[in-house]
Parts: sequence; structure tokens; C-alpha cells
Amino acid sequence: MGENATLEETVKTAAAHGVHRVLVLRENEMDVVGVVAVPAAMDIVFSGRGKETAAAHASGVSFFPEVGRASELLEHFNQNPSEQLVAVVDEYGDFSGIASLEDLTEFFVGEMRDEYEGGEMDVTPLPDGGFLVPGKLPIHEWLELLGAEDALGAAADELPYSTVAGLVIYHLGRIPKPGDVVRVEGMRFSVEQVGGRRVIAVSVRADESEERGRA
Repeated sequence: MGENATLEETVKTAAAHGVHRVLVLRENEMDVVGVVAVPAAMDIVFSGRGKETAAAHASGVSFFPEVGRASELLEHFNQNPSEQLVAVVDEYGDFSGIASLEDLTEFFVGEMRDEYEGGEMDVTPLPDGGFLVPGKLPIHEWLELLGAEDALGAAADELPYSTVAGLVIYHLGRIPKPGDVVRVEGMRFSVEQVGGRRVIAVSVRADESEERGRA
């Protein structure tokens, strides 16, 4: 969005594109003003101040070099969990685009549905009470299986990843390998199989170490 765009215009654009954050640029489209969080912008619009400019409510944004490594960007997001996107700059320091955490996890995981389009992704119960799940299983489907929308601390559409593999990558801050474990909200996610940079299968169990800590 341009710096003179109103918050009303910003919210409408975000709704049309299904995004939760909008980058605000100077009129020359080469300099970045900052990023507007759409939920906060909606609150301001509903309060009757929708004509205020997006620039006036833009918060700071991090810059990342166009030639930087994807693994370095993943580490940046892991170290700055409140950030969901960065502004990408070329070798001259000019703005060249944006990179989001969702884009990055899709890069590591692969296209979210390619191998499973039109089919089901099986969740296999394990003898010890856990489950073996495909890395590409959408988080919202996993939460539906658990019967608890906020089992991971937030609703699926509020999380910074959209698949089980994305969850693992996000919390590890690097490309996973077999045997890697992450613990989230009383659950233990163990990487069982990878293929290249893709997480193929993850086992999920109750985190017994956390349960012992509560005893």
C-alpha cells in the first residue's frame, strides 16, 4: 500500500488478498515505511478513524538482503517470533519485495497439497497412544482431530505456520532431520522421516516430561 492510503483501503485490500499484514511503501515504491497489522487496523476503522493513513499506524519492519540464505531468514524469524514478514532489499539497498514466514515454510516443506491433491492424508494411531502424521497435514485438520481449536495456544488461522511440518520447522529454526524433537503445548513432535528438505512424517505424543513436571 502507498503511504497515503487510508486504513479503510488497507483493510479492504488485505481482505481481498487474505493477508493479516500489509507493507506500506513511500510513493516512489522504493522505500519502506513499515508494516500494518490488519487486526489492529480493523479496530481503528471500527472506532471511526478509518480515514487515517496507513503510514501513521505502520510499525517497523526488518530488512533482509536479496542474496541472503533461506536458512538465515528462517533463523531470523525464529529469533523474532513477533515478525511474520520482512522487506527484501537488493544490493543497492532498494526495496525489491517481501518474504513471509509462510512463504518460507512452504519453501522448506514444498507445495502444501501437491502430492495429496484430491486424496486423504492418513493419520495412523500408534500402539503407545501417539499418532504418525504426514508433515503436510494441515494444522487445522490436526486440531479438528484433537477436538480443540486452541490446543497449540491459538486458533489455526492465527498461527505462523499452516502444516505440522511448518510447526516443526518454525520451532526448530532450521531444516529438520530425523530424530529432531519439538515440544509445544504439552505435545511432543518427533521427526520420523524426511526427504531432502521436506518433512514427510512426524510422530505426535503427549509430552511425558511435562506431565511428570506437573506431578
